[in-house]
Amino acid sequence: MEYDGLGQGWAAEPNRRAGSQAFFWALATYIAVLVVVLPREDAHSDAYLSGELLVPAVLVWVLTWIVAHFWDGHWPWWTYGVLVPPCVLVLTLALNVPALLDRSEGRTPDGGTRADSGPLLPELVVPESQGAWTRLDTAQARQAQQQAEAAKDQFGADIDSVVLAYYAHTSPAAKVVYIGINGTIDKGASLEDDIRNAMGGAQVDHYDTFNPGSAKGVLGCGNTTRQGQVLVTCMWIGNQRAVSLTFGGGALDHQTAADLTTQFRDLAAGGTTNPST
Repeated sequence: MEYDGLGQGWAAEPNRRAGSQAFFWALATYIAVLVVVLPREDAHSDAYLSGELLVPAVLVWVLTWIVAHFWDGHWPWWTYGVLVPPCVLVLTLALNVPALLDRSEGRTPDGGTRADSGPLLPELVVPESQGAWTRLDTAQARQAQQQAEAAKDQFGADIDSVVLAYYAHTSPAAKVVYIGINGTIDKGASLEDDIRNAMGGAQVDHYDTFNPGSAKGVLGCGNTTRQGQVLVTCMWIGNQRAVSLTFGGGALDHQTAADLTTQFRDLAAGGTTNPST
C-alpha cells in the first residue's frame, strides 16, 4: 500500500489518494460554476440551482475515484487537475442542454414562453378621469392603494411598484377596481402560467383569453363571485407590466370587459388610445 522506496513505483495501490484528489478538484470546479451561474440565472432559486449543479460534480468525483483506484499505473497529482474540471463542465452542459435550448428559443422551465411578452410599456400609473372613465378618489381607495404598495412583495421579488385605484365607467356602466403592476411577476414562468396562477389567486376558475392588442402579452377574463355578487375579472400580463381590472355593478360579457381592459391599459401606460366606448 505504500511507495516501495526503491524507485520501482507504487506498490499494491498506486492511487490510494485518488478519492481526496478528485474531491478537491470537483469541489473547486463546483464552486467556480456556482460563482458564474447563480448571479446570471433567475429561472430557479439559488438552492435549486446549487443542488442541480452538484450532481455532475459528484458523478465526476466518484467516477474518477473508481477509475484511478483500479488503474495499474500511478497518476501524478496534476492529472486530477487536468481531468476533473473539464469533465465536470462537459457533464454540466450535457445535463442542461434541454434547458439551454428552451432558453435560446424563448421557452421557460414550465414549457411555455415569454417570447411573446411584447414591447416594454411606460410605467403604469393611476390615470385621471378621462372619457368614459371617472376616477373615484375616496378614502377607501387611498387606503387600498397604500395597502397594495406595502404588500407589493407578495407579487414577487422583482416587482418595482403596485398602483391601485377605483373607477366608474359609463356605457356600459360598471364600477371598476384597477391594479397595475410594474415589474416581472415570475421570471421563471411563462406568461400562460403567470395568468393561470393570477386567475387562480383571484378565485377565477374558468377564463377566456383574448387578443391583447399591440402590447402583446396575454389577456384573460373570467367570472368570480364575491359576497353573492358575480364580478368579471380581466388580467393582462406582458413585458414587466401587468394590469388587473375587476368589473362590478353590471352584466358585462367577457369580450367587452377584455376590450375595456386593453383601453384602460393604454391609459395607465400614458397611451393615446381614446377611452370612450
